[in-house]
Amino acid sequence: MRVLVCRVLCAVNTRAEGIRQLQASITAAGAVEPLVTLALRRHPVAYQALQILCYRNNVTCKAVIKSGIIEKISVILPMTSDLELQSQMCFLLSGLVAFCPSFAEEPIINAGLGEYKTALQPV
Repeated sequence: MRVLVCRVLCAVNTRAEGIRQLQASITAAGAVEPLVTLALRRHPVAYQALQILCYRNNVTCKAVIKSGIIEKISVILPMTSDLELQSQMCFLLSGLVAFCPSFAEEPIINAGLGEYKTALQPV
């Protein structure tokens, strides 16, 4: 999983050509579901991987949102004291708001994460 994160992160950070194709191929290969499963098992790097796959990619954002992860975050986030996990959850939420605001807003508010959405609203 760290290889996936490093590969996509490197492509994003270097503004490599084909980043959308890389994200799309990873998503099309079925990576979202196992990453969500790992995220729900409280692996911070899984949240990081999901956020990187969502970077400027609303197709992946929608797949992540449809997985129900926002509702799960609303349960896990207030209960965990793991700062890395909290940070990565908020990082994913901020990515969803930034890259797919019209699709992310309602699930975030419905999950009771409205105060996080307000705090994470892009400027």
